[in-house]
Amino acid sequence: MRIERKKKFVKDPQAWLGSATGTTDASTITLDGTTLSAFTDVIPSGVPLKEGDGGKYEPLTDIGDALAGFLLTPQEVIGTEDIAAPLMWHGAIRVDRLPDTAFDVTTLTEANPRFDLRKDV
Repeated sequence: MRIERKKKFVKDPQAWLGSATGTTDASTITLDGTTLSAFTDVIPSGVPLKEGDGGKYEPLTDIGDALAGFLLTPQEVIGTEDIAAPLMWHGAIRVDRLPDTAFDVTTLTEANPRFDLRKDV
């Protein structure tokens, strides 16, 4: 028996992008589904991510976390299933337009030099 799921369409203007740099060469990563409980249906694009245990990725939660990149496109959350997703690993970010649920990357102890974090662009 085959179970079919319909993907949810999410309007996602990606206003947090400061330029197109980094959008065409995203890396495919695995989001650790057990770390996504803060999201009910969809993880919005722009959520800052770190590499967690076992090489899976998860949202930033602490100023001491190392920023690996940003989720490039929204992803549907289904229980605690892992999710294959695109990671934007370099580029310009408009931090004032990141999702409300996103960790404030301007408070990180160490900045990631691959990102130009811009305010009020």
